[in-house]
Amino acid sequence: MMKLAAQTAIVTGAGRGIGRAIAERFAAEGARVALVSRTAEELDALAREIADAGGTAKSFVADVSDLDQVQSAVASVEDALGPVDVLMNNAGVHNGFGPIWEIDPAHWWMDMTVNVRGVFNFCREVSLRMVARNQGRIINMVGGGFSGPSPNMSGYGASKAAVMRLTETIAAELKEHNVKVFAMGPGLVKTPLNIANMNRPEVKKYMDLKGAFDAGRDVPPTVAAAIATELASGRFDALTGRVVRPNDDFDRLDAHAAQIVNRDLLTLRLKT
Repeated sequence: MMKLAAQTAIVTGAGRGIGRAIAERFAAEGARVALVSRTAEELDALAREIADAGGTAKSFVADVSDLDQVQSAVASVEDALGPVDVLMNNAGVHNGFGPIWEIDPAHWWMDMTVNVRGVFNFCREVSLRMVARNQGRIINMVGGGFSGPSPNMSGYGASKAAVMRLTETIAAELKEHNVKVFAMGPGLVKTPLNIANMNRPEVKKYMDLKGAFDAGRDVPPTVAAAIATELASGRFDALTGRVVRPNDDFDRLDAHAAQIVNRDLLTLRLKT
């Protein structure tokens, strides 16, 4: 059986990389997929490919950091594909590299603006609709630096830590409305963004992305797509407000869900 049959799913940053892999997998599992990014050409090409494979997908151009554009996009999605059952907040950037005294402030704030405001905008616009229907699932992408210090990428790390705490908080707010909210980590993926960063002088000075890719330490984007599909399907609803990562064993998470919740694991907490 298809895991997402008859569901409508929004995937942000869907034109390439991880977002593209998630959109393809969602469509293959029966979802009507709303493809969102700033680049119409990439979205339209992907929508055609999904249609050719027997799936359903439509393009919606929007800058996730612009609330007006997000509101318009969500309204258009529901008009075209029906009420949103799943929101996959994948869109993000990673521009700032280097220690705090060297990093370009514009790059630092761009990481914060897109990665945090973009998630907030879509969570806010979609959650109010999910609350009205008393159902839904939201998945927010975290990444390097969300669970501990990540030197020379403080803007990105701070943004992803903020997304993790936002995930936990809105999961608590939405619990009584039967809306589940998750964070997911994709691992190091050889995306177009990381390939571009790999050759930037300021990145090469502080990170050896090429060495990591050459050594095979990256994770295929299909792994993130598999995690997102399980979360979207409801398999891990008991773990709302928590993070699922690429090295997590799905069966073990199933078997130990109650213990994970009781011990307050897979969350951000202050050690005392």
